[in-house]
Amino acid sequence: MRELLADSSFSLSMNMLTALAFVPVTDVVASFEELDRSDYFNEHREVLEEYLEYFSKTWLGGFNRRGVRRSPLFDTILWNCREAVLNDLDKTNNFSEGFNRGFLSLLSYSHPSLHKFTSGLLKKQALVVLDMEQYLSKEPSTPRQSQLISLRRLKSAVLKYGEVSTLEFLRGVAHCI
Repeated sequence: MRELLADSSFSLSMNMLTALAFVPVTDVVASFEELDRSDYFNEHREVLEEYLEYFSKTWLGGFNRRGVRRSPLFDTILWNCREAVLNDLDKTNNFSEGFNRGFLSLLSYSHPSLHKFTSGLLKKQALVVLDMEQYLSKEPSTPRQSQLISLRRLKSAVLKYGEVSTLEFLRGVAHCI
């Protein structure tokens, strides 16, 4: 197992699972099934079986006793990033994670009293107003050149859906993420 984890083919194959987030929502399950039948996954079935089962149940929906796919734990529309990439939108919610982390550190308590919570909200509001004023007073920042190149590569790979085979598409996107 340890040598498999160090193998670049293993890393690429795991990224191909992640690349399913860039397949059209209606084709995600079929693309997963094709990837699951691929030579690499068949060759390493014994090692990957548990993870693939988890992935399928959580993100695609497992099967009931009659072989009918259940609803996934997380609906595909929630985690699919294809449209976001094609429309040049954010693909993550890191901004909200940052807000939550900053707000929690401002409170310095996991379960604050009502008074401390209200006080924390007022402090956070003042900081947000200050951030907005600073943003409005200066020129907006642009992404670094390396970020722009990465985003263009990813969008170019995502646009190839339907032009190349599913496995080639997933491999191309996997190289970009």
